[in-house]
Amino acid sequence: MNIPRWEFAPTGGGSIDGIHNPMISHFTGNFNYHLAREIIQNSIDARLDEKKPVEVKFNIEHFRKDELPGHDQLLKIFNLCKQFWPLKNTDAQTFIANAIKCLNQDEIPFLKCSDYNTIGLSGVDDELTSSWFNLVKSRGSSSKYEGEGGSYGIGKGAPFAASDIRTLFYFTKNESAFSIFQGIAELVSFKKDNEIRRGSGSYGIDGHTSIRNLTDIPEKFWRKTNIPSGLDIYIGGFKKRSDWKTELTQSVLRNFWYSIYKKELIVEVENIVISKNTMEKLLVDNFSGESLKDDVEPIGNPLKYYESVKNGKYFSDNLKSLGSVEFYFMEIEEHMNYVAMLRKPHMIVFSKRYQFPGSYCGVFICEDKKGNQILRKMEPPTHNKWEPDSYGPNGIKILKEIHEWIRSIIKSQQKIKRKGILDVPDLYKYLPFDDGLENGDGKGNEEYSGQETEAETARLLQKDEKQESNVKISPYRVSIVNQPEKTGIGGGLRGTGTKKKKGKGKGIGGEDGSKKALTYKEVNVIPFITQKIPNGYEYLVKIKSDEDRKCRLNFLAVGDEGTDKVNILKAFDKFKQPIHSTGNKISHIQLYKNTEIELFIHIESSTKYALKVYAYEL
Repeated sequence: MNIPRWEFAPTGGGSIDGIHNPMISHFTGNFNYHLAREIIQNSIDARLDEKKPVEVKFNIEHFRKDELPGHDQLLKIFNLCKQFWPLKNTDAQTFIANAIKCLNQDEIPFLKCSDYNTIGLSGVDDELTSSWFNLVKSRGSSSKYEGEGGSYGIGKGAPFAASDIRTLFYFTKNESAFSIFQGIAELVSFKKDNEIRRGSGSYGIDGHTSIRNLTDIPEKFWRKTNIPSGLDIYIGGFKKRSDWKTELTQSVLRNFWYSIYKKELIVEVENIVISKNTMEKLLVDNFSGESLKDDVEPIGNPLKYYESVKNGKYFSDNLKSLGSVEFYFMEIEEHMNYVAMLRKPHMIVFSKRYQFPGSYCGVFICEDKKGNQILRKMEPPTHNKWEPDSYGPNGIKILKEIHEWIRSIIKSQQKIKRKGILDVPDLYKYLPFDDGLENGDGKGNEEYSGQETEAETARLLQKDEKQESNVKISPYRVSIVNQPEKTGIGGGLRGTGTKKKKGKGKGIGGEDGSKKALTYKEVNVIPFITQKIPNGYEYLVKIKSDEDRKCRLNFLAVGDEGTDKVNILKAFDKFKQPIHSTGNKISHIQLYKNTEIELFIHIESSTKYALKVYAYEL
């Protein structure tokens, strides 16, 4: 009889697996948010009985050492990892140390993620089109078929981000009542028997083969005989934060409130049951009085989105490209002005801002079979936007049709009727750059082509326009806003405090409360787009100070959907000497009175952004 064990294949002289696994790194940070979103959307895709809701349950279980399959072997492997990686690789060594500490505990925490009224997983280990292969046996593949939302693509990396030992165990009972079990680990490479091994390993027969005889599967993982088909994912060494239940619950409410409202989904987070009967109270408890626009996607308060569907105005139409669509609109007292965008799986894909002379929230839904297929193809692996290029030449026209329909409804709800045209000279200079998905080419007489032409380049615009003295707008029509006067120390852009607790919010601009926030009169910063680079744009930044000082600059992108941090790839001066940058910040810039300095920054972006710059004195 073959005894199950852990097996990690030799690299064969190929690549070594480091600590920064791209399948996992995307979901670090607020891993509970991603965990709920990815687990549940895949469960919804696998719904068995369309007349009954899918049920997903999250529960903490504790395993003794001898109950964790291959515990001693796994602990030895982590010690080999520790010996293999140099001490100066602090990220790898920190991960390994935490994993060893976790495995040495008397009881190891597991998060059990179970779904019910689902078809479970099926297929043999090497059946490339099967759900079992795509979830458990492959990396970078997906079983995305017609109408599905996630289907085991990049999202399957989310549970690993929630594990101190990056180890999962899968148990499934499929429609045929057939059980399959296997463990998967995503560690780092190590050396064993004078061979360098991969960081990706598995637990099964001969290490690589899944266990399909129920008597060979550890009884701890069995489903009771009266429990129908479904999938259990056990996250070993779960990073159990004190507020883990709140984080999971809020993620469920943000992303799946509509599925729950339509009685398609019930979620349990330990003793918290999220169903249509309980959801409204949970939304009020978690989001009443909270910011209507925070830094968590999808932007917008889910309580307001829910209320717009429950109490708002309803519109429907048959769009040429997508078929039947629906829209809910509700005016509210506080400023939000975002629309939640959904398709058939009823998970919020993203939210988009539309202009309105008042305050509102809205919900757009496409349930049409044809439209759902089109929009699915526009989604990246993260399922958090619709990218027109993913669908081909017609993608831009399809999104344009959606946006024009929504805008026409919002415009019809305006209470103030325009009686004339107000022409503000040079107003275009103070507006953010068009994101390329809006109607027109900037001249008001043609549709956007989807291609960047020479007439749109920054360099040609620079030839045609001269910079005016003391003007904070670049000749590339990119709006520049420095720290306003009277902002005070570390003024924030987006506070998270409520109205009754002013000043306690911590916004993007308010990170440096201990440092003096400089006004544009003290430090004048003007960025210019100079050229397109392979993965972004290069900006020339001109800086002038009214006295000698050292300062730090924080760069933010201003777009149609608000303000967000940019990612600076590199920074250097006009002599090509590198300047230290981290994230969206450039630190320790020495300025001299009335002397203009120039530096260049490369910003990672697929589109041109307006930049907002905050200057802080060090």
